[in-house]
Amino acid sequence: MGDPDASRSLRPRPWSGVLRSPFARALLALTVIVLLGATFNGDGAFFKWGTHRDMLRQASVFGILACGMTVVIISAGIDLSVGSVLGLSAVMFSILTIHWGWTPWAAIPLCLLLGAACGAVSGSSLPGAAFSRSSLPSR
Repeated sequence: MGDPDASRSLRPRPWSGVLRSPFARALLALTVIVLLGATFNGDGAFFKWGTHRDMLRQASVFGILACGMTVVIISAGIDLSVGSVLGLSAVMFSILTIHWGWTPWAAIPLCLLLGAACGAVSGSSLPGAAFSRSSLPSR
């Protein structure tokens, strides 16, 4: 007679193929998030629409940046200055609107031009210059 543990390991496990599906893994992750939210639900905040709306608003900035960076990465390039340019543009927008009293419609084009100028300087830098592009290989 054989070892009973050896025959047990040869039996198919009923749940082994379920987690191979991307849909099942996403559903499992969603279930864990809902359970964590229900467990640590401070004053019912997890089940309010405003909580999720604010979270999506904050994450949308990074989603827009990720769309732009996808083109850069697909073209076998790398650009580490995206976060810095985002911060510079945000600070410039704040200074223009809060301290100098500009309207957002006047400040947005100027901030876009500032970001484009930073990208042009970074993109046109010569090899050997003190920019991130010269020190990292892109291929």
